Amino acid sequence: IPALNSWLQRLNRERLASDSSVCPPTDTMVRPVQVVKDANGLRFSLDGGRGSLQGDRPLTVKKIFQGWAATEPRGPKDLLQPGDEVLQIGERSLQGLMRLEAWQLIRALPMGPVQLLVRKKGKL
Repeated sequence: IPALNSWLQRLNRERLASDSSVCPPTDTMVRPVQVVKDANGLRFSLDGGRGSLQGDRPLTVKKIFQGWAATEPRGPKDLLQPGDEVLQIGERSLQGLMRLEAWQLIRALPMGPVQLLVRKKGKL
């Protein structure tokens, strides 16, 4: 856990350094979430991204589809919710990607467990 916390802190520092206009709210939390990719993908949709209809925005979870599975014993609502920002899928950062690029990245993933890094809003 200490190594994970150190990695998350470094990621936050790097992200803030790369975009000086980003000032994260104090009520957000970055955390890893492990999900399972099956024949239907990761079973959630994304909103936002570079060039979205609302302008350049972070990629966020738009909707969680029925059958969504996480590899942790808690329910999906505890792990991932609409509005959560998806920062990373596997080792790939989603910062600056268009929604289509993120979707193509998800399609190319092998079946099985997938590690996400998400910025949660509010208290867990």
